Amino acid sequence: MSSRSFALVSCAEALALDTDLEPLVRAFTDIGQSARIAIWDDPEQDWAQFDVVIVRSPWDYHERYEEFLDWIDRVSLLTHLLNPAEVLRWNTDKRYLAELLDEGVSVIPTIFLKTQADVMGLTDADDLVIKPTISAGANNTHRFVNDIAAARQCASELVAQGREVMVQPYQHNIDQLGETGLVYFGGQFSHAFRKGAILGAQSRTANSLFVQEEISVTTAQTDELALGAIVLEFLISKFGSVPLYARVDLVRSEIGEPTLMEVELTEPSFFLHTSNGSANRFAEAAWVA
Repeated sequence: MSSRSFALVSCAEALALDTDLEPLVRAFTDIGQSARIAIWDDPEQDWAQFDVVIVRSPWDYHERYEEFLDWIDRVSLLTHLLNPAEVLRWNTDKRYLAELLDEGVSVIPTIFLKTQADVMGLTDADDLVIKPTISAGANNTHRFVNDIAAARQCASELVAQGREVMVQPYQHNIDQLGETGLVYFGGQFSHAFRKGAILGAQSRTANSLFVQEEISVTTAQTDELALGAIVLEFLISKFGSVPLYARVDLVRSEIGEPTLMEVELTEPSFFLHTSNGSANRFAEAAWVA
């Protein structure tokens, strides 16, 4: 196995929070490769020195979105960026869910609000989740139960800030069953984890980057893996290649069927601690990518 140099890209605030980083550095070392953590907005960083630059936890990107897009374009001209710039651009705006819906993928019903007129057209609903299409770590994500006036006010404020807004019905099965995250490296299923409800009755602690999550080990069910495979097939068809990493987040719908919440192709936590050998699986996939 020939030696290559890898950068694992984070942000300064995430260094003490991203528990995947150190296991990944060790895993690259284990397979005879060099990996170093680098900060995406470090003006002194020479990205061309790395053979491969892997986006891992720049969890503040949504606060400086245009700057981040410029960064991925610039770095992609200097070295091998993973996931590729076109994938990152597509995935960092959750309007991609509309594309998956159009392809017949089972996705939580989602509407998008661009204007104040769109906001005023928001009709009564028992339980809504509202958030910007460009966000991360559950930032600016809000739930409204039987309060359409407050929901409209929230959406109106976000639209006034120049943000596009997405609206989804709250998925009540998440309160008992949580979310299932399916993690793929090099197109191959690696492991699954369970995430507790963030917007449920129990409050969650937030830090400067994200709402802290309740994570536990789980076993992916056959129907969940089937939906994950459909999502991976869509991505390969759209971009012409297998993503180095993908996280497919699912929840059970009101009728109990697995339904897509998000596809994470930019900066997802892998929760490597939930699966022995997962860090090495990632490093080996990165070496051949």
